[in-house]
Amino acid sequence: METKKINLGNFTAKIIQDEDNQGPREWDNLGTMVCEHRRYSLGDSNHGVDLSSSNSWDDHEKAIKKVFGKDCVLLPIYMIDHSGQSVSTSPFSCPWDSGRVGSIVASRKDIRENFGIKRVTKEKLDHSIQILKGEVETYDQYLQGDVYGYQIVENMVDDEGNEYEADRDSCWGFYGLEIIEEEVNQLLKGYKEEQDKVMEDENQKPKCDHLFGLANLEEEDEFVMVHAEDAIDFEAGNNTKFQFCPMCGEKL
Repeated sequence: METKKINLGNFTAKIIQDEDNQGPREWDNLGTMVCEHRRYSLGDSNHGVDLSSSNSWDDHEKAIKKVFGKDCVLLPIYMIDHSGQSVSTSPFSCPWDSGRVGSIVASRKDIRENFGIKRVTKEKLDHSIQILKGEVETYDQYLQGDVYGYQIVENMVDDEGNEYEADRDSCWGFYGLEIIEEEVNQLLKGYKEEQDKVMEDENQKPKCDHLFGLANLEEEDEFVMVHAEDAIDFEAGNNTKFQFCPMCGEKL
């Protein structure tokens, strides 16, 4: 679904919702999402936590800590289900359509491997918490369809005056409309500057004067117009009139 168009010069960027995105839980994440919901499949499916005996959120967290360790970093995940799903590490204000759906967790081993350290300091713990919150925010964007791609086209006109679009670039998997708009504006600026430079170079080229002379075709009682420099070498039997200047290629 096309979301927005941005025009600059002869170029147009089409920002389109990326409906085929694989999702951020396929990335190399620090955290593991362990979720429980009757209707939706949320978070990571391969978390390795046995939730069969989980009857409360205390049971849920105890089951997680059996796998990830008692000293793991664990944050709750809340969801509101109203005209679509949205998740957060903080509770939503609506008590009717929202509630806790799981946790995001990182073990001390995960943190050490992520930062390449031997000892987990308070600074690294705080940093890990921010990373986990960011992963939930990114997952929220995915659930809400806040993922986009772009297509850049150049608006062209053929020799018969018909307008058409020539593909120039495309890319997908941008999270957040502001992020992709910034990327697209920079690309359009680059394409426009490149086009302006080509036009400037073309304008600096010496113009062809289209000087033509008459060439008498042997054994033919007719003359045709050819470029003056070609008139003396014009071969017999060629009686096709030029549609383009043989020197500069410009249409006549």
